This record gives sequence, structure tokens and C-alpha cells, in this order.
Amino acid sequence: MLFRMILCNTFFVVFIKTLEHYLPSPCSLSVDTIKLSEEAVKEKVNSLEDMLSMTTRYMSEVEDKLKTANEKMKALYSDLLQSLNYASLIQQSIQPKTILLDGVFQEHCVVNRPKEIIGGDNFWVETKDNKIYAACIDCTGHGVPGAMLTVGAHFSLNIIFQQKKYERSEIMLEDFNQHFYNFFSQKQSSEDLRQGLDIGLIIFDTTTGIINYCGTNISLIRINKDEKNIYRGNRSYIGNKQIDLSVSHSFNSKSTDSYFMHSDGVTDQFGGDRNKKLGHKRLEHLLQNIFSLNMNKQREIIDSFLNDWKGSNEQTDDMLLIGMKF
Repeated sequence: MLFRMILCNTFFVVFIKTLEHYLPSPCSLSVDTIKLSEEAVKEKVNSLEDMLSMTTRYMSEVEDKLKTANEKMKALYSDLLQSLNYASLIQQSIQPKTILLDGVFQEHCVVNRPKEIIGGDNFWVETKDNKIYAACIDCTGHGVPGAMLTVGAHFSLNIIFQQKKYERSEIMLEDFNQHFYNFFSQKQSSEDLRQGLDIGLIIFDTTTGIINYCGTNISLIRINKDEKNIYRGNRSYIGNKQIDLSVSHSFNSKSTDSYFMHSDGVTDQFGGDRNKKLGHKRLEHLLQNIFSLNMNKQREIIDSFLNDWKGSNEQTDDMLLIGMKF
């Protein structure tokens, strides 16, 4: 509609200019000159009318095509949204159920915020004999690629878990890395898989109360009323043909201890008054301050804190934080 108004205005201007061109000054007018000028003006007006009519028809066709394309785009978006929502349900189905978590942990909390409808962060919990196994998984990327990697990670973890009983987390991660690498890499290629994941893995012995921890770029945060301990992961990643898991930690756990693992999307989120990354220190300070509360309340406070910190900023990455008491 706006284009047509502009076109009509342009036509009017051209019409006036045409009159000025073909009509001489009043002092030089004669009967023959007037007749010639009238014919020239009529010819020019007819030409412009034809041009306007053709342009109007063309614009009408363009509008119809744009309307059709827009309707197709809306339909495609709707189909894509439905597919992603269904994929989200599938991804949620491989996560540990609340009834399992309630039976395994004294208390627990999970803050899981995909950047998009589906994401590359996930967690895994299993039990075998007197052992509790808990993993925080942060796959490369987010959205569909990240979500596909989480499915592959769960598949590989479940396979190796069924084959052995693991006492040491670093040994379990070595087997996990090998299976994950073989699962995704092509046999004819000797290059390392460039898309992998970071992981933090706890093995808790319910008989001895000993925790064994190993991770790749994910730390285990241990908090109690007296102190805070950070157990660092290795500077490596799952999905590499060769992996360094030389750093692992073993220690006695207390029933009052709280444990947290999180993906880097939490601490990398921009926000606050100066629009900086949240960082590890701010997060750890928060966890220390809310230590005395039950974990359901802690989850509410962490959720609110992350909302306030992010403010109007776009979410930087998938976010996952899991907390537990044994």
C-alpha cells in the first residue's frame, strides 16, 4: 500500500514536469502550438498510465508471492517448533527421574536451562551394589548438535557401566572416552573427534563414605559449614583419541557436605551492573551463603539469582548446575 502511494505521487510529479516541458511560456502560445502540446501531453500521460498499470500489476504479483512465501515460512517454523519440542521430551526422557534422585541422594537440586529448546548439557545418575555414580555433562555447542551429543554420551556411559563395576572415576572416564571416541569417529580417519564434551564424575561408596572424583574441565565444589573445597578437573576433553586423566581426588565425605557440579554456561553468563561474566567466585560465594537451606530452597534462590544476573542479556550458553547431599 505504501509503495502504491509513493508510485502515485511519483506519477503526479512526472505529469507536472511533463506539462512544464511541453507547454511553452504563455507569451509564445499559438493555436497550433497548443494543439501539438495537448497531443504530446496526452501521449505522455497514456504512456505513464500504462507504466503505472504494469507496475501495479507487478507489485500485486510480488505481494501475492511474498504472502505465499510468508505462509510457507510460518508453516515451516511451526513444524520445526513442534519437532524441537518433541526432541526436548526425548532428551528429558534420558535424564534421571526425580523418583531415582530421591532414592539415591539425601537431598538434591537441578538447575537446567538450555539456551534453546534443547541443549548440550545433561546429567547422568546410576547405582550399582554399594556405589552411587553421578555425572555432569557439558557437550560442545548447544541446540540440536549439542543435544545429539548428549544422547551419544548417555549411550556410551550406559554401555560401559553395564560391562564393569568401577571403583575409580578416572578408569571409568578412560573407558567412556574410548567408547565415545569410537562411537563418533570414522575408522578410516586418524584425526581426533573435534566435537566432544566435558564431564565431572563422582563415585560415592555408601559403605566407606569415600568419594572418588575425576573430571575434564569441570570441578567438584564441596561446601560445609566450616569450609569450601574445590576439586579441579583435568585440562582435557572426552572425544580425544588420547586423553590425560592424571588428576583425580579421593576423600571422606560427611553427611553435612553439599556437592555441586556445573557447566561453564553458568559462570560464563554475562550480566550484573558492569555486564561481566558471572565467574566462579560469585557462584561459589552464593553457594556458601545458602548452604544451611534445604536444596529445594537453594534451587529457587539459584534460579532467581541467575535471572537477576542475566537481566536483559541474551543467555550465553546452556546452563546446568546439579547439587547433592549423600
